[in-house]
Amino acid sequence: MQLRAVVILAALCGCTDTQIVVQVNSVHGPFESVEVEVSGATIPTTEISIGENVEPPFSFTLVPAHDRDVDRTIRVRGINSSMESFSATANASFEADSRVFVSLSLGEPGVDAGDAGDAGAGDAGDVGHASVDSGDASVDSGDASVDSGTDACVPMEERCNDRDDDCDGRVDEEASDFIDYYEDFDRDSFGAGEVRRGCEVPAGFVENNEDCDDFNSSASPELAETACNAIDDDCDASVDETTECIPGCAGFTFEGRGYIHCPTRRSWNDARQICNQDEIRPIPYELVTINSSEENDFVARMVTEPSWIGINDRAAEGDFVWVEGRSDFLNWGARQPDNELGGEDCGEIRVGEGDWNDGSCVQERHFVCEATR
Repeated sequence: MQLRAVVILAALCGCTDTQIVVQVNSVHGPFESVEVEVSGATIPTTEISIGENVEPPFSFTLVPAHDRDVDRTIRVRGINSSMESFSATANASFEADSRVFVSLSLGEPGVDAGDAGDAGAGDAGDVGHASVDSGDASVDSGDASVDSGTDACVPMEERCNDRDDDCDGRVDEEASDFIDYYEDFDRDSFGAGEVRRGCEVPAGFVENNEDCDDFNSSASPELAETACNAIDDDCDASVDETTECIPGCAGFTFEGRGYIHCPTRRSWNDARQICNQDEIRPIPYELVTINSSEENDFVARMVTEPSWIGINDRAAEGDFVWVEGRSDFLNWGARQPDNELGGEDCGEIRVGEGDWNDGSCVQERHFVCEATR
C-alpha cells in the first residue's frame, strides 16, 4: 500500500518566527512512542521524541534554529503496542517568517512513505486541526523546538463554529456560511430593512426579507388582505385585490399603489363620488391621476372601453387640472382636447394606445379610481 505524504506551504503570515507545522494521521494508533527526525543539507540531524501513548491525529510544531538552509527533511515514526513501526517522510521548503504545513499519513508497518517532494509557493490544501496532549517536550540543540501540547493551527475556510479556522487570530469573521439577516423594524417577524451578515441573528433582525412594508405591522405575508384600505396587507404585491371595495369593480396594483377599474357606466361626477366613498373604506380613492407613460400604459391595459380619469377643465376652459395632486404628464390624442361639442370638460382614456380625449361630463363611461396614498 502506497503511503501518502503531502506538503502544504502557506502564504507569509506575519509570524515572528518560521514554523513548520506537522499534522500526522494514522488508523494504526495509539502509538506507544513517536519519534521525529529532522535533517538538512548543511545542518546535523536532530532526533526528537514527541511522547508516549499518542493518539492520532496529532500535530506538532518545528521551529528552525536558523534559516541558512531552507530545506528540511522530516521523518515521523510511530510504534504501536504490537511493536509495529509506521513511518513517513516529507521534505519542507520554507521562507523566513513563513509557516509551512506538512501532512503525513502513517500507513503500513515497516514501510516508509519516502520523499513527498518540496513544497512551493502557492501549494494549498486542507488538512484540518489536531493536537496531542502528551506533555511538553522541547529540544534546544540542533535545529528544532517542539511543543507537542499545543494545537497547531492549519488554515482552512473560516466557518461559523466559534473557531479560528483561518489562523488569523479572529473567530468566525467573514465566515463562508454567513447568513443574511434583515432588520425587522415593525417587529412582525418579517424583515425588509438593513442587511447584516453573520453567524448569529442580531437583535431586531430576522432571516427573511419578506415584509412589503417594514414600518407597518399590519402588513405581512401571514395576514389576510383587508378590503379597501389601500394597503398590501398580505404582501402579495397586490393592493385591495377584491371586488368588495366597489361592487362589480376589480382591484389592481401598480408600483405598490391600489387601483380600481369599474366596468359600469357612470357620469364623471357619479364616478368620482363612488371612488370617494369614505364611509365604506378607511382610505379614500379618487379618479386616477396619471404621472408617467408607464402608469398610462398600465391604466390603458386595464380598461375595455373609454373610461373616465381625473383630468378636467371644469373650473376654467382650457386649463386642465387633476382632481388629486399634480402631474405634468399629458397624453392627449391627435387634435385633442378640442371641446368639439362644447362643454367637453372631463378627460377619458381610450382603449388601445391609451391616448386621451375630452368628453361631456354627463356622458356615462367606465372609470378608474386610484388610492390617494
